[in-house]
Amino acid sequence: MVFGLCGVVALGGCASGVKPSASRAYPDELRQEKVIDVQVFRRTTEIEFTNTTDHVLGPGTLWLNKRFAAPIGEIGVGQRARVAMESATDDRGGRPDGSTQGSALPDISIGNTCILALTDTYDEFGDTFRAGGFFASEPPQRLVLVQIETVDPDQKPHMVGLIVVNSTDQ
Repeated sequence: MVFGLCGVVALGGCASGVKPSASRAYPDELRQEKVIDVQVFRRTTEIEFTNTTDHVLGPGTLWLNKRFAAPIGEIGVGQRARVAMESATDDRGGRPDGSTQGSALPDISIGNTCILALTDTYDEFGDTFRAGGFFASEPPQRLVLVQIETVDPDQKPHMVGLIVVNSTDQ
């Protein structure tokens, strides 16, 4: 009995840990102005999309499901880039691991493909998107809404939607 209780306590200790610094809350005051023709594909634990519009997406914030965010800051035209949080900062200049080194994710220029791990997005409490995968202990969250918050040339913030392409593997 005592050994069983110690095992439960030990497992509980492994599950807890220091959470990364929190992102900011979703800006409810911003209304989505339009949906642009950029398709977002979920690849199990990552999302992938190509800028097929005639303008640069960003700098700003990529929002998933009105909760999880990743800052987007320039990849050259026609490039493909895997974006990782070690290069990202939050809106206060800090990184998810609490340090202040790093830069924003790149702008998504025309023809660029961006690949982002779903676990590299954070909500205001420091929680990550539940992406699933082989070792996941909980079912994955569905991806239903992807938006980019950015500013127009007059520095007025606005929100645009992207097209989420659902697949059977989410």
